Formats: sequence, structure tokens, C-alpha cells
Amino acid sequence: MLARTGCGDSHPSRGGAVRTRLLQWIALAAPLVFSGTAQAGASIEVVKEHIDIDVNDDGSYVEVRETAMRPLTSQGVKAVQQLTQSFTRGFQTIEIPSAYTLKADGRKIALGYGDFLYGAGATSAPGFEDVQTITAVFRNVEVGDQVVYTTVFRQSKPWFDHQFATELVFPRTVVSDDTTVRLTASSDRMKLKIDTLGVEGGAVQTGGSETLWTWHHRNAVATDTESRAVNDEADEPHISISTFSGYDDIAKVYAQNIKGKAGVTPQIKALADQLTQGIKDPREQARVLYDWVSSHISYVAIVLGAGGFIPHEADEVLQSRFGDCKDHVMLLEALLAAKGIASSPVLINALDEYKLGGAASPSTFDHLITYVPQFSLFLDSTARYAAFGTLPESDSGKPVVLVGTGAVMHTPVLAARDSTIRSEADIKVAADGSADGTSKIVATGAMATEMRAYIDAIPPDSEAAYFRAVLGPGASGSLDRGEPAKLSPSYAFGASYHLPGFMNIPGPGALRLSLAYKPYYFSVLLAGDLPQSRTRSYACPSTSAEAIVTVELPKGTAIDAVPAPTNLTTEGTTLAIDYQRLAPNKVRETTRLTIEHAEAVCSAQTYNHARAGLAKMLAAFERQVLYR
Repeated sequence: MLARTGCGDSHPSRGGAVRTRLLQWIALAAPLVFSGTAQAGASIEVVKEHIDIDVNDDGSYVEVRETAMRPLTSQGVKAVQQLTQSFTRGFQTIEIPSAYTLKADGRKIALGYGDFLYGAGATSAPGFEDVQTITAVFRNVEVGDQVVYTTVFRQSKPWFDHQFATELVFPRTVVSDDTTVRLTASSDRMKLKIDTLGVEGGAVQTGGSETLWTWHHRNAVATDTESRAVNDEADEPHISISTFSGYDDIAKVYAQNIKGKAGVTPQIKALADQLTQGIKDPREQARVLYDWVSSHISYVAIVLGAGGFIPHEADEVLQSRFGDCKDHVMLLEALLAAKGIASSPVLINALDEYKLGGAASPSTFDHLITYVPQFSLFLDSTARYAAFGTLPESDSGKPVVLVGTGAVMHTPVLAARDSTIRSEADIKVAADGSADGTSKIVATGAMATEMRAYIDAIPPDSEAAYFRAVLGPGASGSLDRGEPAKLSPSYAFGASYHLPGFMNIPGPGALRLSLAYKPYYFSVLLAGDLPQSRTRSYACPSTSAEAIVTVELPKGTAIDAVPAPTNLTTEGTTLAIDYQRLAPNKVRETTRLTIEHAEAVCSAQTYNHARAGLAKMLAAFERQVLYR
């Protein structure tokens, strides 16, 4: 199971205040990270997972976990050979009193002193992290063996005084033979809210002032992992426990944590005035301030003490020029306030969850963004390449909680018009079959955000390797990068390239015009990996893509036939492909794809109904122009 982390990766590790998720190679309710791949779950069986949680009245607790996992494949062996646990100094401790490899023949190979490695958190920069790690290295692990360990975790200082919350989720993609969770607490004093699905038990036994809950979970057959499937707790077997009365209660607690952090200091006021000099329109002022924070405050995940929940003061962020999502929000709030523009921090989950759980927990959220009620706008300044008023796909169509009011709202669902890309390519083929081409690309909205990040990530000295990778061996080219740092509503860039062996000259032959350069694939936008069927809801963002490709063949070569026009529609997806003969040796292909969904998440039934139509659309991309 992976522990949820704030701002993408900066919540304090582990337990009560940190969302936990059981992935097959990670033990229940712990921030454990193995050296396996994301598919390792299908290669491991959880033989035993016994968890005992003893909660104190002040929200502190002790968790003892006994775990045994069996690798079923060589991939599974790689996944379980190293087990890393993390904890935050001053708040938490972890001990591993027992750890060994249990061979298939019954022999035990205990871990010695040298098999434990100790380190710091996500960055090596001094003072940035109070997160510590312990890595246990299991030796001589083979398929069919078990890695067995016991951990004792103590949350000695709760993240929120007299509050406790944890969420244990048991994905159906995990084989679990024997999972037992026992929770001991004072139900009268703690006022626990408990929400469960797909587990047995929960019977209460009272001894003195303590109450005991016991749950059991077993999953004999794992379902396949499905691409882009959402991981909403409400749809998975889970145990959610919280002392928070609701999400408005979480907002109140969080508001106390950030109180005074967005103060307007003379330095912040001076910067706000300088940046907006001569600008009277409040919305334009907000845009300028947002752009500055996005462009000038580097994103750095910071966990120092309770840094996963408590931001730095806005003036400190301004001076340091870096911070995580909470720090970004504090500085932007202060700059906006300096111009009389009110804003509120917003709690959101930026991962693959689109529903709020039944028992409110702070760890439901892993990210903080900004809401400006005056313009009804959500802003995410940590999305470095997102223009003002544009949210990245990961923030779209999500339930959120406004810290200022406790209200539950939803970020806007992307519409096709909010995420567009258009490419126009011209290719001239030489007599030897090689070709030279140029492509011009314009993206808007969420697609512009992705394209800025995509192009900016290509090192200038690696462009030759880039074109060989996307266009094939021997290809060469150069990028006209445009202005990826400029956060305008649209982003334009281009490419010039040479393609050896583009086509067989002289013919006859067949030519696919999709060979022209464009930084996206219609097939991926249309259907992803086109699974045979789905059983779970999945993220289905709306988008619009268009590609125009014009190819001029060498003199003496004639176009014999072009495919008939294509017009297909299925479940909110429309594909149109058209061909024009511009001259005996010149042809143009125009492809338009529109994906329009009313929600950010589509049901498995929607996909299963649409799959045949999607497959037919994919086949249309294989059509070719005949020449001689």
C-alpha cells in the first residue's frame, strides 16, 4: 500500500492522517514502497496481513502489523526484495522487530544488521525533509518463498490535536488470503465515524472504557488492472475511520493551520503593485499575479515536521522563491489580497479519485489549489505550464472543499473546446523516396499545458535522438519551440524534419499520411490501449484534435486512389477523415477527432458499449493512398 502524499508528494508519511492504499505488493495501511514496477501486484499474493491499531484519546496511536507476501513470478521477486518504510521525525517512529525470508521448504533466513538501510526523504537538500526511511533488504528470495515481517509504528504526536483518521482500501486487483484489522479506541470520547464496504465483521466488544472493532477481508481472485481506472474508495472494499464530523470540519481544522500564513507584508504589497502597474481590470490583475507565481516560484516538495499540512508564510515563500502547493497557494492568496481580490485555498485530490469517501479524512486530499470567487475560477499555480483559468486534466471534474467556507464544490469538467490541438504538416517527397517536412502545431487549454511541458522537457542537445525516436531510424529534425514559458491561452510550436526512405519510389505503392510528425497519436486519444472490456469506471477526458497533412510526390509519380471519406460516431466520440487530390501528384488528408463526455469519469458499461465502434475508428487510421 502506498501512503498518500500532499501536493503530489509532500504529506507527512503514514497512518492516521495519511490515506493508505493496499496495492498487491504493499502491506495494508503503510507507506511502503518496493523496488518493483507498477504491475507487480499481479505477481504477488498477500498471504497474511494482520493489523492492530490502538488509538489514544488525543489522536496518537500505535499500529502493529504482521505481514507475509509470496512472490508468484520473477517480477514479484524484484518487487518484494526491498521494503522501504518512512516516518516523520518528531511525530512518528517505526521499528521492525522481525523480518525474514521464509523459503518454500520451511527454512527461515533472518535479516541481520547489514540488511537494514537508513536514509532521508525525497530530497538530499539539507533541512528540506524530516522524513526518514528504513529499507529492509530480503535475501535469497525466490518464486514461491515468502517475505515475512512485523512492524511497530507509533504516531506519538497527532497531526491534528484530538483527531484521528485512516482509510484502508483493498483493491480487487489484489489477492489477499487473510487480512484482519483490529481497532481499539474509546468510542465515547473519540466519536468515531466508520464507513465500510466489502469487509466482514465490525462487531464491537467492550472491555472497560475501550471498544474493539474487528474486520476481515479476503479476495481469492484478483481482477485485471485496467488502464485509467479510477480508484474511488466508495467503489472499492474499504474501512474508513475518522473523528471528523464532515468535510466542513476538516476545512475548519485546516483553516486553523494556515491562519496568518497569507499575510500581506510590505514586500508582498510592493510586488503586487509593481506587477499590476497600469492594469485596472481586476481579472487581468489576477492573471498577472498568477502568472508570476507559476513562473517564479519553483515547486519543491517540503516535509519538515508537520510541513505536509502546514504551509510556510507567504513572505517566506517570496524570499526563498520555492515551495510546495500549500506555499504557492499562500503566496498567491497574499498577492491577490494586496489588490483587494479575495481567494480561498481548496483541498483536492489530484490523483485518480473522483468521489469523497463516507468518513471524512484530511488524507482524502493530496493537493491544494486556489479558488477566486469573484471570477468563479479555480487556479493551480503548481501546474507550471497551465494558463490562467486553465486546470490540468488531473484537477478537472473533481470534488473539492473550500477551506474558507467548508463548502463542497466541483472543479469544471473539461469540454472538448477546453482542450484542443491542431497540427498542419507539409511534406515534399524527393525522387529517391526521402522526404522533407514541416509541421505547425497549436494547442489550447489543457492540451496546451501538456504540450508546453512535453516540448520543454526535450533537452536542446537531444533533438536528433528525439526525432529518431518518434519518426524512425535515420530521421533528423529540429524544433521551433515557440514560447513554452509564456502562459497564454494557446501554445504554438513547430518542427522541420527529414525522413529517409519515406516511400518506395518508383511505385506502385501505398502511403500512410499519418507518417507526418505530430506530438500526439489519434489512436491513444481515441481508445488508449483498447482493452477487451472494462469492469470499472475510468477517466475519460474530453478533447478535440485535428491533423492536416499535405504530401507532394515527385514528378512522374501519380496518385491512383484515395480512401473514401470516413464519418463515424460512438458514445460521444466522433471521427471524420477526408481526402483531397490537389494535383495528380499531391494529396491532402484531414482528420478530425472530437471526444465529448459530460463527466470526467465514464462507466464500464459506456466503454463496453462503445468498444466495437472505437475499434472500427482505429481501423480507419490504417487506410492508405495508392500511387504509381
